[in-house]
Amino acid sequence: MASKYPCIAEQALGEMGLEARVIKLHGNAELAPLVGLADVVLDLVSTGSTLRANGLEVIAELGWVSGRLIANPASLRLKGGAIRRLVEGLREAMKGGDRCCG
Repeated sequence: MASKYPCIAEQALGEMGLEARVIKLHGNAELAPLVGLADVVLDLVSTGSTLRANGLEVIAELGWVSGRLIANPASLRLKGGAIRRLVEGLREAMKGGDRCCG
């Protein structure tokens, strides 16, 4: 198995009672099966278009993740207007239903 997240991969394998060598990858993990580096990968997937483009398919979902916008208190005080505009812009972008940026 190849992954940018080897600790999560090892934990998931252990919970499934499976043994496999986990290779830490940086960059495009979906290429590992194509070049013979790994039979499977564990990666974050948004739309699945990169998987399909590389002839791969999801065989298990291990969980869901979400993004968070965080500002420290000083930035919020000093740049509150710009941060609020950013938040509103993100909210407007999310209303379209397509939550992918690219």
